[in-house]
Amino acid sequence: MKMVKKILLGLVVTGTILVIAGCKMQDDPENAITGSGSNYKVDYENTKSEEYRAYESTSLKHAGALVKITFDNPEECANSKMGVIFDLKENADNKNAKDFYIIGLGSSKSSSYDFYVSKYTGIVDIQAKNFGASTDAAAGEPKEVEYFKLSNSNIKNLPSTFYVYCKANIKGEYEFALLKGEPTDGKEMKINDLDLTDLPQGVSLIDLPKTAINGCSVSGNIGKIANAIEIPESGKESDIKQNRIAVYARIDANATLKGSWKFCGTYQEAEEIEE
Repeated sequence: MKMVKKILLGLVVTGTILVIAGCKMQDDPENAITGSGSNYKVDYENTKSEEYRAYESTSLKHAGALVKITFDNPEECANSKMGVIFDLKENADNKNAKDFYIIGLGSSKSSSYDFYVSKYTGIVDIQAKNFGASTDAAAGEPKEVEYFKLSNSNIKNLPSTFYVYCKANIKGEYEFALLKGEPTDGKEMKINDLDLTDLPQGVSLIDLPKTAINGCSVSGNIGKIANAIEIPESGKESDIKQNRIAVYARIDANATLKGSWKFCGTYQEAEEIEE
C-alpha cells in the first residue's frame, strides 16, 4: 500500500492537507506494465499461444483523467491493445469480482480493428478471453455491455501517440474523447482546464465512429455514456462518485507490445504524490 497526499479540488480544508492511504488495484502476474505515479510503460513479448492482459490502477479514486498513450512499435504489435479503464471498483455482490468501463485501442498500422468501448461487470478472471464476459450473460455471470463494438469501430489513421479523455459529469454521464496533436504554445494539457469545444491551437479531436449503441451517443466527436454513474443529489461536481482509473494492455499471442501511458492530470483529485 502506498501513502499519498491529496488536495481535494474545490474543497476548503481550513489550512490543512489531508493525508490518505490509497491501495492500487492491479492484475499483472508477468509484470508487463512498469512505472508509477503519472508514468507507466509496457515492453512485453508474449511467447504464449493465448493473449495476455494486464492493468494497474491509480492509488486514489478519481472521476476522470486525461491520458497520453504512445505505441512505440505500432507496426509490429499485431492486434495488441492499449487503453484506459475507468470507474474501476469492487462488484457489489462479489468482493472478489470487479466492475469497470474500458476504452481500448490498437495501432491502426497493424490492427484490423482499433477501437472499442465497453462496460464489464462481475469480472473475476482478467486473463480469460474477453475477461470471461459475454453480452448475453445470465444474472450473476460476468457481463459485457458494448458501446462501440470492436468488430465495426475502426478509426482510420489513428496516430501512434494520442490522448484519451474520460470525465464524469453531474448528469450521470461519462464523457470521453480522443485527441491528437500538441499545443503550439508548448504548454502541457491538463484535464481540469481542458475545454473540448475550444481546444488549444495544434490539438484536435479524432473522429469517433458513429456506431455507438446501448445508451452511448456521439456528438461533435465527443462520446457520452448515459446512466453511467449515480447523479449526485447535491448537484455539485465535488460530490460526483469517484472510483479508480487504470492503464490497460492486451498483448496478442506471439507478439510484442511496447508503449507508454502518461497521466496529464486527473479529475476531482490533485495529482498523486508517492512517499
